[in-house]
Amino acid sequence: MPDPSVISLYGKRVLLLHGDSLCTTDKTYQLYRAVSRHYFTQKVFLSLPYKFRANVAQSLRQLSQTLYKKRAEPQRKRLADVTPNAVNDALHKHHVTEMIHGHTHVAKVDNFSFKEHPARRTVLGSWSKERGSVLVYSKDSQQLEEFC
Repeated sequence: MPDPSVISLYGKRVLLLHGDSLCTTDKTYQLYRAVSRHYFTQKVFLSLPYKFRANVAQSLRQLSQTLYKKRAEPQRKRLADVTPNAVNDALHKHHVTEMIHGHTHVAKVDNFSFKEHPARRTVLGSWSKERGSVLVYSKDSQQLEEFC
């Protein structure tokens, strides 16, 4: 699916996105995101041998974790979370009042007001061998469930 995508869930327009575009205070990540998602970068990278690409990906993950650990806790939280302006801009751009995303790794449901209408942002938590979260979405309800 393209990121972002608007889908219909029981007749309601819902924005699905990775969520990293909403973390606008992390300028370093936003630069990485722009470069790594560029068509030319992806075309060149995908033309390289798989083993080399896997090593580059692992190195980037390690660098990201190292940089994350070096930051003080308040800075980690500020940079890793979405900004309200980015959320509002995405809702406005896609003409929706509901979005589902990940990236921040903290499962939660955020109900708020957008242009004087009820709005909802559902964040899917990270998955590991021990835990994860899923959104159970039906015609009558939406429930974020965590499992261990």
